[in-house]
Amino acid sequence: MRFDATGKVSLDHIYTAPDPRTYFQVLRPLGYCVPQQAKPYFEKLVKEYRESEQVEVPKILDIGCSYGINAALLKYDATMDELYARYGDAAPLTRSELLARDRRLSRSRRPAQRLRFTGLDASTSALDYAREAGFLDDTVHADLETDDPTPDRAPGSPGRTS
Repeated sequence: MRFDATGKVSLDHIYTAPDPRTYFQVLRPLGYCVPQQAKPYFEKLVKEYRESEQVEVPKILDIGCSYGINAALLKYDATMDELYARYGDAAPLTRSELLARDRRLSRSRRPAQRLRFTGLDASTSALDYAREAGFLDDTVHADLETDDPTPDRAPGSPGRTS
């Protein structure tokens, strides 16, 4: 486990890897399951929004999306256990092979809900992977912990990553 100067566990490295394997390999032993626990609440919110606003395909901004975990859970009805298994046993695969496998997942599963996800994150590598895998439809690269939002980071602007 990595620690910062104050002695706290540092997980920064799991967000900068070129694919989500490190993320899942580090978080699994810690029992991390927040996205899975949040999934039914997000599904309920999406359903209520869809019905109240008569929106066929809601657009969701996932702030701090990392590798598009919430998008994979909601769009393709994946589970955290499935993702832990998927990335925990992928060590011999190259990034390209892993991406191809994830693209097959996003193409083979009929979306549980028709949704469009824009991911906002400070990690370009996590955003790139999630978009290339088909989990995110759009991405915005911004570090809101250190910088204020700016118009050039909005979807459709030159400062965004897709």
